Amino acid sequence: MKTFQKTLLLVLALVICIGFTACSAPSDSSVSDSIEKEEDSSSIVDGDIDRKIVYNVDLNIETDDVKKLRDALKSECDSVSGYIEYNDESYDDGELSSVTVKYRIPTDKLDAFIDAIEGKGEIESKNVSLTDITTSYVNASAQKSALEERKAQLEELLEDQNISAGDKISVINEISEVNTQLMEIQLLIDGYDSMVNYSTVEVSINQKATFLEIFFGICLIFGIPIGVPAAIVIIVIKILKRKPQEFTGHYNNTI
Repeated sequence: MKTFQKTLLLVLALVICIGFTACSAPSDSSVSDSIEKEEDSSSIVDGDIDRKIVYNVDLNIETDDVKKLRDALKSECDSVSGYIEYNDESYDDGELSSVTVKYRIPTDKLDAFIDAIEGKGEIESKNVSLTDITTSYVNASAQKSALEERKAQLEELLEDQNISAGDKISVINEISEVNTQLMEIQLLIDGYDSMVNYSTVEVSINQKATFLEIFFGICLIFGIPIGVPAAIVIIVIKILKRKPQEFTGHYNNTI
């Protein structure tokens, strides 16, 4: 009986609040449907091996258990030989409430990793960006080849027995400069390779909103004064928490 009374009170409060919302909402339906269409499930990675493509994926996920999902995605990252580049965690009253993690995932495993993520949480948003660095990569490779050719010429010149001491010093200095430029261009190419071979996936994991947070959010959206529905909720909570009063009177049994 007590359970029935509690349920009845909750239903009554909800009906009152919904009715209040309906009365306070504008008469013309100006609120559009915010549900987005499900994204195409086609693969992210382009199979053209002749292009140098950098992939960046941003995901926002809501879940009932942030820590559990964080640990699950860490395991998925390890399973595809990826690694974590950045991790930021927020706590609320000692409980993990949100996490932002930047993963570096082998590009040939990117689709599998994204599919695993989408199967573990409620995706709020997803953004995929592609940057084609083929031209920059080709130019850097050509510059490297030109420097290597120049270095070979200088080393051959250095072996000439007829070279003067002054010219020999000049050649040695130029070889040193070419070596420095080669190191710089190689670092650039290595950076390009890293960006192409390992895609970036940044995932923001957030705790799902509670019923009360959603309720008050709806009130704010529709411009409903918070005091009225808040009072209803507080009254219902107090009634549910109220203990049955003990009988303290006197019973007279007279014949």
